[in-house]
Amino acid sequence: MKGAYNRGTARRRTPSHPRHPIGSNAAERASRGLVADLNVIDDEHGLIDTNCREQVWDTSCDLARRLRVPATRVTSWCDEGRRF
Repeated sequence: MKGAYNRGTARRRTPSHPRHPIGSNAAERASRGLVADLNVIDDEHGLIDTNCREQVWDTSCDLARRLRVPATRVTSWCDEGRRF
């Protein structure tokens, strides 16, 4: 069973070349989804403070950097739907 150990742990590479917008699409979905979920949490419990906002920003920027998406796009994705 050569390679059986690595089969489940192999990392998949996400294309981020402009001809392959999946990296951008994935980053946008993740960023907007995170913001939407945090809006609900803040609406229901009022738990989102400055530290959390900064962590959301850092997380979104890190994801975008890894997927080679410009930070300006991440800013618009986070700010457009954010209510916290």
